[in-house]
Amino acid sequence: MSRTYRQFKLRWPEHLHQRIEAEAKANKRSMSAEILHRLEAPTAPPPLDKPTAERLIEALQAYVAKP
Repeated sequence: MSRTYRQFKLRWPEHLHQRIEAEAKANKRSMSAEILHRLEAPTAPPPLDKPTAERLIEALQAYVAKP
């Protein structure tokens, strides 16, 4: 089954164009493919670093331990 794509013009700031262009190149994708990849990707919060995760766990444990 083939996909049907619609075209549209987009006006966007130069800094976003440069960022998508650079990331598309790094990911070996066209700019269109990079944008579609980002739009179709599940939205999830970025992973926590270990120190932040540990502080959150400590704060939750302290909260739960309160009488």
